[in-house]
Amino acid sequence: MSFYKESLAGETDNYIHLRASAEGASPTDVLRKLTAEVTDTVRRIDAITSVDPGLAALWKRFFQASASCRVAAFLAPSVRV
Repeated sequence: MSFYKESLAGETDNYIHLRASAEGASPTDVLRKLTAEVTDTVRRIDAITSVDPGLAALWKRFFQASASCRVAAFLAPSVRV
């Protein structure tokens, strides 16, 4: 989400643009690729932690809290999380 805000502001000194430059790809292609990589990673962590209910619950709480912080920061940019 910060990439979206940075793009609107015309900022290019960020991970997506740097990776796009290094890979010779467009920022949009890198964002799509990164989204797929993160989704795959979350699915792998879900699979790994599923063998232990306590660990799975801990992972889900961490993931949900992390996602909530990101969304809150995006919706209320004046609030630092």
